[in-house]
Amino acid sequence: MSNSSFTVKVEGADKLINALSAYPKILRKYTHRLTTDEAVEYKRLGAGVIGEKETIRNPAFVNSAFVFNRSQGTSIDNIFASAGTAAPESSGRFSGGYSGWVELIDPSIAPRRERVIGPESRGGSMAGKVKKNMRLDPSKTIPNSKNFSGPQVRPGKRNVQFMASLAKKRHKGVFILEAENGKHGGLYIFSNDWGSGEKKYIFPKPIRLQDFDAKMKSPHFDFNEAIVKKVQAKFTEGYIIKNYLEPALEEAMKQNK
Repeated sequence: MSNSSFTVKVEGADKLINALSAYPKILRKYTHRLTTDEAVEYKRLGAGVIGEKETIRNPAFVNSAFVFNRSQGTSIDNIFASAGTAAPESSGRFSGGYSGWVELIDPSIAPRRERVIGPESRGGSMAGKVKKNMRLDPSKTIPNSKNFSGPQVRPGKRNVQFMASLAKKRHKGVFILEAENGKHGGLYIFSNDWGSGEKKYIFPKPIRLQDFDAKMKSPHFDFNEAIVKKVQAKFTEGYIIKNYLEPALEEAMKQNK
């Protein structure tokens, strides 16, 4: 879980806190309420802050990835709540390579992605979801140029000859090309462009759907820090006094009657 901690200083509330010191149960109650509300606010803001810098294709997933734990602790000095992004390693709804975006916070952490999925597989927009027939589906056997062999295979021409053989078979689905002649390997699909006249191709123009060899760069964006700043901007001294300390003191006065 990626998380961040901070302390809220309520410097102008000394008199109120001192007045409540005679009512420890009430003070603990409202301190728990305050810290839990801050954690809830962190979760509420999470997806919006991520969306300021990153493309969100599945808002429901991003929202569900931000989690919080309610306030706990028995002493006023150790009451705390926590919030962050959940990223279990091997099971559960966040499995499958999701990192909790820790690589955004710390650029020294390499992203788990090993390939870049291009806009062609998303209907032309990087904001779109990957089309089902353009995925790298491990449950299916996908033709791969590395498995293409024979006495006629020439050095540096494997991919071209491989695609020509697929075209002869009228292959309609995706296929994999290994890196060759300085060109990246990746997942491809044929377009409908066969050329025309003297420029007619021996196979349709291939479209790269996923790049297997792109250098993975993780932008530095400490979303924890950004969210915390927004939480602190809401939970100001005046806000805390009005919504937590004054109601606590009012409850204490009622109890004292």
